[in-house]
Amino acid sequence: MRRFSGFLRVAATCLCRNKVDISDFQRELQEVKKRVAAIEERQALQSLLAFYSSRPMQKMSNLNEVIYYCLKTGYNAEIFCHMELPVLLARLIMAIDTLPCGLNAMPSVLLVRNTYLDSFKKLIKCDFPDNDERNVHFRRVVADIEEAHSKRDVLGTMAMGLLELKKLLSRHRQYVFSQNKKTPGSAFEFTLDEALMDVTKPMDNFSLRMVNYNFISRMLLALEENDDDMVGMVDLKIDLERVVRNAVDDAKEVCTQHYGDCPDVKFIISKDANTMRFPQMSSTITYIVVELMKNAFRATAESHMERNSAGMVDCSNMPPVEVLVNIKTNAKHACICISDEGLGMTRAQCELAMTYAYTTVKRSVIQLGADEDLDEERNDVSPLAGYGFGLPMSRVYARAFGGDLVMSTMEGYGTRVYYYIKP
Repeated sequence: MRRFSGFLRVAATCLCRNKVDISDFQRELQEVKKRVAAIEERQALQSLLAFYSSRPMQKMSNLNEVIYYCLKTGYNAEIFCHMELPVLLARLIMAIDTLPCGLNAMPSVLLVRNTYLDSFKKLIKCDFPDNDERNVHFRRVVADIEEAHSKRDVLGTMAMGLLELKKLLSRHRQYVFSQNKKTPGSAFEFTLDEALMDVTKPMDNFSLRMVNYNFISRMLLALEENDDDMVGMVDLKIDLERVVRNAVDDAKEVCTQHYGDCPDVKFIISKDANTMRFPQMSSTITYIVVELMKNAFRATAESHMERNSAGMVDCSNMPPVEVLVNIKTNAKHACICISDEGLGMTRAQCELAMTYAYTTVKRSVIQLGADEDLDEERNDVSPLAGYGFGLPMSRVYARAFGGDLVMSTMEGYGTRVYYYIKP
């Protein structure tokens, strides 16, 4: 900057000697100064991102510990969040920057990055929340950020970014096929999905950071609510059977709206005389069960499709989807097992099922075009034909809180998914 200032003084002297219009020069000078200031600001911001992203993160998978600290006398949730949230946002931004295969350069992904960057700048400008006034201000900032993230629809926008990348790559592959006078078919789509498998681990990393950030920020905002049965968003003694039944009802409603009917559900509840109760988030369990049930319903309905005389889908003769809930007291994990007879998948499809680039929908439910509006397209998407994010995101949510999601399939018969929940 010192050299640049010296250059400006010399340039100004030369211009005065040559009697050049000084007003034009001043305007150009102001523009140059603005550009230099913007460059310096970006460099400073990158240094801050590097600093915060290098700091260690607190593990939040043990909900019993979260409850203990939230109920502990003298615990200041605002100070913890003031320290932790910028670290998570910095790591989120760095995770986006390192996404492979060109995904980090897609327009929709850059929208998410800019949203997180704006949030990061807001948080690091907040004063240390060491009194009531600063606590209130900090909570307000966190709430505003939460609203901004909700409006951005981070997962949906990231999914759009992946579709943009697939479209870009497909252009090249379609050209190769056309040169060889071949018609791209299902093998082409499979090859494209397989080529994007490298995206899975980096996207898992991004998604886990996102889940952690959302959990901490929403816990802070939810702690203001007084409820004897909950601490923030965590149910102290969750009734797992009730939560699962409600989630299944939600998925049945979605299936019925889409097909006009829904396969039956067979419940098997394995429990002791005294029902096991433990701290867990019903919202997370509901999200995962709904996603798994939508997959099971769609596989069953489309594999055993029958229509009545009016042309409506008739599910009365379809095999039921089986939901087993194991909540035995001595078990290390509660478990929800969802089984369908939707003819299963091939081994190759099973390997791709947990990737973000793969969907069993034969034709993409979203067609990207140069002049199409992304938000309008997203509103037209069928609730049963997703972006391919359902299974991998469900696994991320399960693992984020000490559980897991495991899938097995038998080609020609059906699929079984185990959702393990840590008590």
